Amino acid sequence: MDNQKLYDLKNAFLEEWPIERLETMSIEEYTNLDKTSFCYWVEQKTESLGGIRGGSSYKFGIYRMAETSKTEPAQNRTNNGEYAWHTKYGSTQKEAFGSIKEMIIKIAKLCQGKELNVIDNIDLGDSYKWKIAFLYSDFNVINIFNKFSLNRVLMGLKLENNDSQTISEINKLIVKQKPENEDFFSYSAMLWEAYGKQHDTAKLFKKWLIEKQNIKSGKVTSYIRAINILINHFNIAVYDENDIDELHFLYEDLKEKQKDVNGKYYYKKSPSYGESGFYSAAIKSYIDYLNDQTNSTSTTMENTEASSVNLQVLNKILFGPPGTGKTYNTINESLLIVDQEFYNDNKDNRAALNKRFKDLLIKNWDKTDGQIAFCTFHQSFSYEDFVEGIKPKVNDNKEVYYEIEDGVFKNICQLASSSISAVKMKKEGKLSWDEETFNQASFYKLSLGDSTKSEDKTIYDYCVENNVIALGYGDNNDFSSLSEGQITEKCEDLKFDSNVAQSLNYFIHYIKKNNYVIIGNGNKFVRAIAKVVGDYEYDSTTPIAYNHFRKVEWIFKDENIPIEELYNRGLSQQTIYKIDEHGLKKDFFVNHGQLLEPESKKVKDYVLIIDEINRGNVSSIFGELITLIEKDKRAGGKEELEVTLPYSKEPFKVPHNVYIVGTMNTADRSIEALDTALRRRFAFDEIPPKPELILTEGSSGKVNGIVDGINLKDLLDKINIRIEKLIDKDHKIGHSYFLKVNDLPTLKACFKNEVIPLLEEYFFGDYGKIGLVLGDSFITKDDTEAFEFAKFEGYDTDVSSDLKERSVYKIRPSKEWDFNAI
Repeated sequence: MDNQKLYDLKNAFLEEWPIERLETMSIEEYTNLDKTSFCYWVEQKTESLGGIRGGSSYKFGIYRMAETSKTEPAQNRTNNGEYAWHTKYGSTQKEAFGSIKEMIIKIAKLCQGKELNVIDNIDLGDSYKWKIAFLYSDFNVINIFNKFSLNRVLMGLKLENNDSQTISEINKLIVKQKPENEDFFSYSAMLWEAYGKQHDTAKLFKKWLIEKQNIKSGKVTSYIRAINILINHFNIAVYDENDIDELHFLYEDLKEKQKDVNGKYYYKKSPSYGESGFYSAAIKSYIDYLNDQTNSTSTTMENTEASSVNLQVLNKILFGPPGTGKTYNTINESLLIVDQEFYNDNKDNRAALNKRFKDLLIKNWDKTDGQIAFCTFHQSFSYEDFVEGIKPKVNDNKEVYYEIEDGVFKNICQLASSSISAVKMKKEGKLSWDEETFNQASFYKLSLGDSTKSEDKTIYDYCVENNVIALGYGDNNDFSSLSEGQITEKCEDLKFDSNVAQSLNYFIHYIKKNNYVIIGNGNKFVRAIAKVVGDYEYDSTTPIAYNHFRKVEWIFKDENIPIEELYNRGLSQQTIYKIDEHGLKKDFFVNHGQLLEPESKKVKDYVLIIDEINRGNVSSIFGELITLIEKDKRAGGKEELEVTLPYSKEPFKVPHNVYIVGTMNTADRSIEALDTALRRRFAFDEIPPKPELILTEGSSGKVNGIVDGINLKDLLDKINIRIEKLIDKDHKIGHSYFLKVNDLPTLKACFKNEVIPLLEEYFFGDYGKIGLVLGDSFITKDDTEAFEFAKFEGYDTDVSSDLKERSVYKIRPSKEWDFNAI
């Protein structure tokens, strides 16, 4: 939803529920089952303005019960069969509603009068009361409503964060940070996406149980699975619940009722989770985890949060001067995204990080096990290299032909989409076979046309729509009622190649009813699996060029699953052949009925590193896809967009699990001069020179950054201060050039081969300015007196005289350099 619609929605709420109406509001208007109530407006109709879903309806204080409601009176709660409420608000329905109505009116008036601090003490749930405050506010309340998320925002913005801060104080700090000219909803959306969202909650909870509570892995697994059952089977939104009070009520209810056979928490497939008390124990631990996260301000917490934030920045550019470690840091950024646990365990072990990075780097697009791709933009890099283009090829006869070839971005998007398809298949349970079914199944591979050719798409589409598989061999000849030998003879008479008869016999005779057919999408992916249910049929009246068919039931279709997910060998280009069942992966097909762990459902993340992103023509390289990389324009986003690619004519979306990490040398082109479309769609992370690393890292660190009494850190600091005065900070010199210096010869080599050439480039050969940076011992004035221009009468003598007086500078021999004098 665009920002204007959000403003319109907020205004629509205020028109429907002005404060004057609140003062006369009846309980039927406050809560009903007709989707017209105040509660429904706050939670559901205005959800786009900020969500408070999750938990029970008790968060409203009092609510109208549905006819099928099984709500029972409990400690601190009661009902009269029509309405249920917290007893702290009153012993009767009338008393309770009167108290709640009074508090809501007070909140609406206080936020308009800017007295937010009073709202902190009003006894309604945080998420509910602050959502109301936002709706009636003049945008002095941020539309993030629980304290845990607000604390994450504070931490992300590097603002003061302590246990005693109230939500009103946090609101004041966050709203104050909004740039004057930035739209409110753009600002709050950025905060939510970057800092406020809970990321990988189950994974972080599991890590907390192991590291902070020292709980053994077996019990940890049971806790995670118990919560998973509560979420998936009993539809209790544990990880989405913002109100800890609601979790406490759930905990008490579980303690009382989880062991009841055939009771409300009885799960037939795994009854032991209730009988052994794992449900209540897991929820109690999760409550402790949330309290610990809310109260903790430790460095460990900050690092964890920072890592989570990094994961949510889909498009990022690391920028800085030469030699600051931008490309070096892409390894860290990539591993934080694709394997955060490994990175956290090995962040101080560079060799391990490099090895893991190389293992995940995609070196061959015919294999689908990598998750990181690397490319470098340059002046000749084009859309055809990045997305897709028509490229010349040479066949075995040395003849040139042309075909559409996918670029690096399209390839990695295809891999990312295939991971989503594989996880989707497992979650939906379309292949939940038992072991006996799997062991008895027989499989064949079949191609339905050439998936790389757009004109063959009609063949696949026809087969899917008509529940058939088809074979193109045999032309318009009917092979009905022919034996295997007769088919071979007929093909010989028709002068078909020998493989035609073999393919027809596979299709007509070898594939039996109840066998399965794997439909490939190229050699790397599977787009469908079908069960054969009919015999061979000949039909020359179909709209496609194929005439040979068999009826099937589609197990799944229109997916894009990596072949490695279900088969430990690649698919060949042969049209039809028998699959070796020993190579099939049982785990893909067999499900014993147990719930899958969250980790097993996780979609893989993919990273595309674009080195020197500012050296290419970004608008030309990305083309129409520059819009599709935005978070909400990606597949599954609120404003999802799809384009038709110009060469293949295929529909294309950018999946949500593709991250782009670019690097930019600011000495080549400043950020301000960068393409505006690119700037709007990327977050920029500055990588400045860090001279202090010279003291501890690399070869220089082994000598503590001191060479012949020269402090390398101080040396670089002085050089960069002078460069910033003469040009700007974008042209400073990075610390990495000095990390390999450990003696005087390597220091001189560093200056001769790297520092001075950089300065020559920066100052366009003006050695006078280089002298202002390095000093007299490096640059000298050429005082050659015996100098005359050639005799040339046609040139202005005054100008030539001035030029003759012009100073000329040159670099001194390295033996004269005095680094201490810099």
